[in-house]
This record gives sequence, structure tokens and C-alpha cells, in this order.
Amino acid sequence: SGQRLQRASSSHSRAAMAACLDCVTGSCGTRRAPPTAPKQQRVELNVGGKRFTSSRRTLSQCPSSVLATLISGQPEADGSYFIDRDPNFFGFVLSFLRDGAEHFVAPDDVRECASLLREATQLGIMELVVLLGREMAEQAEGTQQPGAEPPAYVGAPIPGNETERISLLNSLDVLYTSREHHYDCIADVVAALLVMPIVLVSLVSTSEQWFKAKCGLAADTTSRNSSFCAFTFKPEDPKMSTMLVIEDARRDPRVADNPLVIGEPYIQFYAGCPLVTSCGMRLGALCCIDRVPRSLTFAQAQLLVNFSHLTTQYLEASQLEGEIDNGGSSGGALPQELNRGSLDFTAGAL
Repeated sequence: SGQRLQRASSSHSRAAMAACLDCVTGSCGTRRAPPTAPKQQRVELNVGGKRFTSSRRTLSQCPSSVLATLISGQPEADGSYFIDRDPNFFGFVLSFLRDGAEHFVAPDDVRECASLLREATQLGIMELVVLLGREMAEQAEGTQQPGAEPPAYVGAPIPGNETERISLLNSLDVLYTSREHHYDCIADVVAALLVMPIVLVSLVSTSEQWFKAKCGLAADTTSRNSSFCAFTFKPEDPKMSTMLVIEDARRDPRVADNPLVIGEPYIQFYAGCPLVTSCGMRLGALCCIDRVPRSLTFAQAQLLVNFSHLTTQYLEASQLEGEIDNGGSSGGALPQELNRGSLDFTAGAL
């Protein structure tokens, strides 16, 4: 009876093994992949620090887009997918993907429309790019009277802290002063290190920008509305200060109609690092300019950030020297809050 029991147990084991093999092999004996769990349809997106919730179906409406590629990969540790884009316009992008071109409503403001166009281009959603281009053309036709001149270029928006910013700039007593060797050296060294034809230390006042130092440019001032550097003033939060890099100004809707792009000095490349004071105000920018499209490496950006810190320290040190001359404390050393490390700024520089 023991032998019969052993044979029955062996027969049962062989039958179970055959059933198990049948689960993982096909009719031809080839091994089949084990079933995989379907991907979750609900998707959490972290867009520039702001959370959005959508579905895989919506985000895959444009298969060649950056979003479709993003969600095909692995999410972050918290289950979300991160993308470093402007969250202020991402809601429009989701509306277009969800509702389609027929029901999409573009922003009424031409500037917002231009910003959304830039985001759609970067995300590779070309159907939205075409739609916005047509919308902007219709807006332009609707606002321009027959025979009227095209609207004047407006330039960068005025920041909310403009009154305080101008007050601080005037208190430094640096506007329209004579040339100084240390500022000129900064402009010359940056031009040599980055191989740039034009480098400027630009201070932006109420109506114009004035160059405390310059390399490669004859002009001393330009109008405020043609200032590229003024675009670095927003958002106003000091923690949100960022470098502005425009690789081809002719293709950037913010500056494509700028007089300095369509006329002398025919700017095509611009990189500007704001001059941020110890109290968080931005006075202008240390910028480099080229007449051909190009890009900036991380090492070059780091150099520009470091020299912008040095420029700001010189600007604030001049005020301290004036206070000392008027009977303030002496000692010659910069205060601790001015002795900032470049790495604190670089985290948000690009």
C-alpha cells in the first residue's frame, strides 16, 4: 500500500507540474510572459512645483509630445511625474488635450497667448502650436485698423515692487556716474571667458536702462521698453530670481519685435543674470549678447552668476562707503549678508 501511495503522490505532482507549465507556455511550447498589471489610468504630474491630475488617455492624445514620452517611463518615488515647465499655462495644455481643438478656448490676452505658444512648442504639441498661431494672427487683425501703424513694442511687464526698486536704485547714487575700473574689468573678463561680443552691466530705471559698464557696444542707454534685462524682474519673490537665456530672439515671442532685435545691434542671443541686492531687489542685470543664435553651458552660466554677485557687491559697497564718509562705522569689510555664495543662487539660475 505504501508503494501505491507513493505512485499516486508522484502522479499528482506530475499533473500539478503539467498544469503549472501550461500556464507559462503556449501551444507550441514557447514560454509566455507572465501577465502584467495594467498601468494606473490616473496620473499625478508635478509641473514646475505645482500638482496636476489627469489621465493617461488625455496625456497620450499627442503621441509624439514630451508628455506622452514622460508617462511611458517610470514615475518619481512619490508616484508623480516631474516636468520643469511653467505651471501657469499648463491648465490650458490639459484643456486642449482633454477637450480637443474644437472646444479649446485660448487666452484673450496676446501676451498670455504668446507664452502658451512657447509652452506648447517646448512640449511638442504641434496641433496646439498651429491653433495658437492662427488665434494670434486673428487677434492682431482684429485690433489693427486698416492703414494704421502696427502697435508699438511694449517690452517687459512692470514688477509689483517697482516703486521700492526704483527708490533703492536711486539711493545708491550710481546712475549716470563716470566709468569705474572694477565694473569695466567685470565686463571685459566676462566677454573674454564666454567669448561674447557684447557684455553689459545694465541698471534699469523708470524710463530707460543705463550701462554702468559695457564691452562691445557704443550706446550708453536704451529705452526701458526695449530692455531684455527688465524681464528678469518677475516674479518678484527673491527666491524665484532666475537667469534669462534666449537662444534665438527672432523666435521668442517676448522679444521678436524688440527694436534691438529687428535693428541695431540685431540681438539674437541673450543671457542675463539679475543683480539681486541683499534685500532681494533687482536693480538690473549682468548680461552677454551675441548677434547669432547660440546656447550657454552650465559652467558658463555659473561664471555669469558669480560675476553678477560680484557686481552687486560693488554696487552696495559704494553705498556703504558713502555712509562711512558721512560718519558711519568704519572697517572697510562688506557686511555678512553681502558675502553670499554663488551656489545659493545657481540652484534657480537656469
